[in-house]
Amino acid sequence: MKYIDSTNLKADTLMIEIASLTYRYPKSQIDTLRIPKWQVAVGEHVFLQGASGSGKSTLLQLLCGLRVGTGNLHIAGTNIGKLTQAKRDRFRARHIGMVFQQFNLIPYLSALDNVVLATSLAGISNNAKARADELLDQVGLHKLAKAQTAHSLSIGQQQRVAIARALINAPDILLLDEPTSALDDINQAQFIEVLFKHLARHPKTTLIFVSHDTRLTAYFPHSTSLSQISAHDHSVVHKNAY
Repeated sequence: MKYIDSTNLKADTLMIEIASLTYRYPKSQIDTLRIPKWQVAVGEHVFLQGASGSGKSTLLQLLCGLRVGTGNLHIAGTNIGKLTQAKRDRFRARHIGMVFQQFNLIPYLSALDNVVLATSLAGISNNAKARADELLDQVGLHKLAKAQTAHSLSIGQQQRVAIARALINAPDILLLDEPTSALDDINQAQFIEVLFKHLARHPKTTLIFVSHDTRLTAYFPHSTSLSQISAHDHSVVHKNAY
């Protein structure tokens, strides 16, 4: 990855800007996460590695405002840690697409309605069912599965629903936590194809892709590790970033 002096970066070129960010779980005596400085440009695709328990999921939760640490964390110029919970929820719905290891689908809603719901929360529900149906086709969910309630789907099917839900609003930033962990090789390849076709249509979308599967680094020009951004004071800028 290309590391450059942060003084060369303009604010409107950054999607993520972190300074002195720390997070400590309640009752813990040590910080779970400590990042002196990390900057990710608009349109950059980051493959983020790290050992189990190193804090990768915690970082993603901080990036989307589900957790709040100390220090400064700006997403698209907004310091989300300073927002109220309600404002963080609105910001997340409009600007951030997420796939976490716990898919957080509404169990009694159909696969299709789970994806459509994301458009309602973001206030961009025009042609929502048609767009959701197309995305679920793209991630390989067949017609009958789209009508099934989320709790009746297999783990792999639920993961595909979560992926479609993350993409439907064409978010500014995609946060993916082990998004292919429940997929077989064929469906993993299909997901990667869908993901990068989406990114090609939305070149300013920033991607943070967390996985322990180092085979996937082949799809990324560069990769970094949580230990690198925790230990060093640097910015991360991809040469094709906007």
